[in-house]
Amino acid sequence: MIKSLIKAFDLLEYLASAGDRAVPLSELANAIGEKTTTCANILKTMTERGYVSRLDKRGYRLGGAVFRLAGKESPEDELLIKAAAEPMRVLSNILDVSTVLAVLRDGRKRVLVSESAKGIIQVGKSYLDNTSLLTTPTGIVLLSAKDDDFIKKLIKTSLPAIYKSEDELFARINRARTEEELMLNAYPEVTDAAVGIYHNDELIASLGAYFPAYRYTDELRERLFATLRKAAVQIEQNLNIK
Repeated sequence: MIKSLIKAFDLLEYLASAGDRAVPLSELANAIGEKTTTCANILKTMTERGYVSRLDKRGYRLGGAVFRLAGKESPEDELLIKAAAEPMRVLSNILDVSTVLAVLRDGRKRVLVSESAKGIIQVGKSYLDNTSLLTTPTGIVLLSAKDDDFIKKLIKTSLPAIYKSEDELFARINRARTEEELMLNAYPEVTDAAVGIYHNDELIASLGAYFPAYRYTDELRERLFATLRKAAVQIEQNLNIK
C-alpha cells in the first residue's frame, strides 16, 4: 500500500466529517498521525488538484473537485449559481446579451453558468464556455485579485497572441484592479465585458456579457456597465440573504 495515498484518503474523510468548517493544519496532522510538514505536503498536492480548498490562514475544507466527482457543485458554487440565476436572466433580456458567471478555482477559470441571448444573431456558446484567464474579461477581472507573481507563472511559457507584450497584459489587469471592470475585443466579431462580484470585501467571481461586435456603440457600453453593475450588486445581496 502507498502510505501517502492512504493519508490523502484519511484527510478527505476527516474534511468531509467537518462539513463547511475550515480545519486547521495542526488538527488535520493530528487526525492522520503525521507531522505538520508531511501533512502540508500532502494537502498541497490535493489543493493543486482541486480536492481540497485552502482558506488562507483559517485552514482547509473539501474542494470543488470532490463534489464534481459526484456530479454536484460545491456548496459555495451552488449558492453563487442560485444567487446569480435571476439577475443574469434579467440582464440578458434587458440588453439582449449573453452572460456568464465565472470563478477562479485551483488556479483555473471555471464557468459556473451562462445565459444565451435571445436575438437572431448571438454569440456562440464556445465564447461563453471559454475558460481562458488571460484572453477574456471575466478571466482578467478574476486575475485582478491575484498578485503579480501568480500572473507571471501563468505567462511563463507563453503569452497569448492578443498581447504585444507582458506590459500590455498587466496594463489591462491593472485597469481592472482600478476600475473593477473591463471591456475587451478578444475576437474581431465579439465584444465582451465583465465586472467583479464581491462577498465580505473579497472578489469571489466575475460577471461577463458578450454580444456581436457590430452592435457596439458608446451608448451601449455605458448601459452595459451600468446594468452589469446592477446585476452584480443584486447577486451580492442575494448571497447575503440567509
